[in-house]
Amino acid sequence: MPSNVTVFEKTIVIPTYSMVPRSKLPPIFDPEVVYPYNGFLLNAKEPQDKTYKALVLENDMLRVTVLPELGGRILQIENVKNGTKYLHENDVVLPTRISMRWAFISLGIELNFPIAHSPTGISEIGYEIIDCPNGGKGIAVGEKEIMWGLNWRAEIKLFPNSNAVCLSAKCWNPTKTARDVQWWSNAAQPVGEGTEFVFPYESVIEHSEEAKTGQWPIVDGIDRRWHKNYNNMCGLFWQETKSDWFGIYHHDIDMGLLHLSDPHEMPGKKLWTFGQTGSTADWTLAMTRNGGISCEIQSGVPATQSGFINLNPNEELSFIEFWVPVDSRGELDDGKRLSFEKVVNMLGGKEALSAEKKEIESSSMKFWKNLIEAFENKDKNWLLEQQSCLDDIWPPTGLELENALKWASSVVGGLWNYSTALYLYANKKFSEAMSFFEISPKSLKVEALMAMIDWKGFNNPEAAWNRLKNIIREIPDGALLVAVNSILRELNNIEDRKAILNYWPDWDYRKREAEAEIAIDDGNPEQALHILTYKPWERHHGCRYRRTELWRKAMAMLGRNSTDIPTILGEDPFKVNEDHFGLND
Repeated sequence: MPSNVTVFEKTIVIPTYSMVPRSKLPPIFDPEVVYPYNGFLLNAKEPQDKTYKALVLENDMLRVTVLPELGGRILQIENVKNGTKYLHENDVVLPTRISMRWAFISLGIELNFPIAHSPTGISEIGYEIIDCPNGGKGIAVGEKEIMWGLNWRAEIKLFPNSNAVCLSAKCWNPTKTARDVQWWSNAAQPVGEGTEFVFPYESVIEHSEEAKTGQWPIVDGIDRRWHKNYNNMCGLFWQETKSDWFGIYHHDIDMGLLHLSDPHEMPGKKLWTFGQTGSTADWTLAMTRNGGISCEIQSGVPATQSGFINLNPNEELSFIEFWVPVDSRGELDDGKRLSFEKVVNMLGGKEALSAEKKEIESSSMKFWKNLIEAFENKDKNWLLEQQSCLDDIWPPTGLELENALKWASSVVGGLWNYSTALYLYANKKFSEAMSFFEISPKSLKVEALMAMIDWKGFNNPEAAWNRLKNIIREIPDGALLVAVNSILRELNNIEDRKAILNYWPDWDYRKREAEAEIAIDDGNPEQALHILTYKPWERHHGCRYRRTELWRKAMAMLGRNSTDIPTILGEDPFKVNEDHFGLND
């Protein structure tokens, strides 16, 4: 008799470190954050218990827990009979500084679209409970993302008498603009002396400054199957794979995880570690409260994270993948290992397993969709009722809002003028934006935004500085001061650059970075090296390298070798030449 699959909702409490935003201003002053997402600078010193909504799928083999309030991630896959947990058991939400919002958390299986670390991995997204063919149940999570307006939907499913967790996804582009996108599913795994990466014997490329290639399992003369052989951070991608599988096995605790997908639909295979030994081995401790290092195994589209899929208007990307727990190493061997095709057929075929093309509404978009509805219905009362909340929210570039916002400005004005101006600025319509800022309620924030148009829109840093020189005394905001420092650098105004440090909060690490840069530009590389060496820096991983660049520049000025990047800087020991995923295009 087939077993039943149940799905239910509950709450769970996880100690959570709250985050300090990078700025209280709209995210257009900060070159490291992409509008309309806010970014985060650091964490609170201690966690507070936080209650999360959890959705649980269960059959007689597995219990799968999903957290829609943390990007829809799969928190855990658990054996209901013996309690084995097949994902890294992190008992805390502890963000660390990884692009693009500088708030990555190592927790479960992270679902990432439209880039390799989703902007909403720490945010609430929409969900719904679904019925599946052949007695299955599922939890669909997804959103219309606020940056470009692309849709994604991931359906996490369980079926009777099956230990395969099915994840079928559909991503589509309802807009008029083509976008380069990625999907990556990122599974956090525990690490021990007996952790073995079990991957196909195919060509691989190493994620490092030098693109080292090899034939698995030997890369750069090292057997990469065993985690204990990694002496630093390292990522490996499989190139032109023909295999439908990869996995991991932990011999210390006798459990592992097998991943299956069609390599034509989902070719990406990656392993990532900060290393078992060496200078970066303890970096994952920054993501956990009670210690214990972790690694990651990842599946994705396309084959590597330096590539993209071009999603044209009205095009879609869809695939099916399985995460299958294993309790013996032999289950990963040729001849004994499940195949993607076999699991698909067992569960009813691709057509039955595929995700729907159905949008799931998230709270981040609801307000602005209501504005469009008010515009269509000419509902002035709604505009008046909602105006008070506009000062602290930012209209998303992922919706066509220009006509609705301009209507709201003409009917009510006030803060609707401000929202209209902000939206136009974000879409690089600088002259129109300036005209709406000029009729917005006067504030230092609005004046600062007008200064940004002077600088970025009209290429007039002198006018921008004239607006900002008094504002920075009243708004000691780090992101604003980063912009001011850049403006003054363009103006070759070293004395005012030194002076703005007086308004910068000492706890903001960007102050010391600016101080080091100013020392270099003032001809004092030794002073810059002293700042970089003796400041305790928080760790940043990937897509930044600000301190690394300053270190190299100061060393070059002194005629010294700067090949080796010191770990004291808290940045990767290598610099990957990437363009921040083209998000500023």
